Amino acid sequence: MLHLNKLEVISGTVRVQLMDEPDLGQLSVGLISENKNYLVTLLEATEDDTDVRTFNSMTATSQMIDVLGDSWDARSITNDFGLVVMMFREFFETGDVSRQWLN
Repeated sequence: MLHLNKLEVISGTVRVQLMDEPDLGQLSVGLISENKNYLVTLLEATEDDTDVRTFNSMTATSQMIDVLGDSWDARSITNDFGLVVMMFREFFETGDVSRQWLN
């Protein structure tokens, strides 16, 4: 949580990965942060591949936002750090993040 909380105001990345990764299911949750733009990703192993689940804002436009040198769809970015903390806490406690937040 110390590393995560620092990213509320500074640029950087953090990833929480399950120590005993399952063959199928959730593997890790990550955050890329810059200028109070937060991109949360969840890696999930499927039978065929590895899927990346991201936040999906219903109110953002389809413009691109630069975060740490890469362009991301604004609909995948949140500015709500409390939501970011909630998603990380949920992953830490359950090993997953609700599809309500990351789909």
